[in-house]
Amino acid sequence: MSSDTGSTIDGDPAELDDATSTRVRRELALLGSEAPAPDVPGDVTARIGAALRAAPRPDAAHSAGPRRLSNAQRAGLGVGVGAAVLAVAVGAAALVDEPEPRFPRGPTASQITADRPARAAFPLTDDELRNVLASPSDLGPFTDPARRADCLSGLGHPPGVDVVGGRRVEMAGTAAVVLLLPAPEPQRAVAVAVDQTCSAARPGLLAETVFDR
Repeated sequence: MSSDTGSTIDGDPAELDDATSTRVRRELALLGSEAPAPDVPGDVTARIGAALRAAPRPDAAHSAGPRRLSNAQRAGLGVGVGAAVLAVAVGAAALVDEPEPRFPRGPTASQITADRPARAAFPLTDDELRNVLASPSDLGPFTDPARRADCLSGLGHPPGVDVVGGRRVEMAGTAAVVLLLPAPEPQRAVAVAVDQTCSAARPGLLAETVFDR
């Protein structure tokens, strides 16, 4: 735009209308055919000029404050947030429901218990135990009532329980004593083989069985 036009725009509003009309006529004439374009009616150019003056300046649109979101934009934002929350929930569920590890688990407590070696077989048969029951007792070190009560306490029996028979034996090279105790059923008896050092702190139970009297 020439300097003359710039000075006209900054001048009187009436001069601005004339300059705008002239510019519009010139542009329309250039768009026409080779024949000279007819003059545009004055009311048309006036309306065009008014529209140009009323149009917002580009810098004014950029300097305006932040636009408020429309209902559609708010709905879209809500859908996006909901999708993000759903993705987090699905990820957490996948972690909780993850498959079993490919590496084998360690043995369980029940398996460890089942794999323990069985307690040694009782050193006397049922017939031999019945003979002990009918013979005088040989309790060895447990002839002492205090030591006997201490050992029985370590085995989980009441200290005052009656010992109805006993015999000293050997189990796998270890000196032991078989003690015969009453069973809950009167027709039966409990036999325990214990180390001669049996006490409440170290019961030393070697074998145990129940037999018919």
